[in-house]
Amino acid sequence: MAIVSSQLKNEAEAIQTLEELTRDKELSRYHLLPATLGILNLKIKNHQKARHYLGEAKKMTKSKQEIDFLNRKLNDCQT
Repeated sequence: MAIVSSQLKNEAEAIQTLEELTRDKELSRYHLLPATLGILNLKIKNHQKARHYLGEAKKMTKSKQEIDFLNRKLNDCQT
């Protein structure tokens, strides 16, 4: 539902829904949750939160491809 909301240009609602999921013990360890939150915050130009979530996602994965992707998104937070 959160992803659909974001596709409908309601990123704030999507972020709120996903942030509620971070309280779930199992989901809090799933790296794609903070990655998605980071990307959505980047879309609405909330660079501070985007950096936070993207950095968290980066710590949670060992995949070089995912780390490279997250680094590119982190670089986008600088602009």
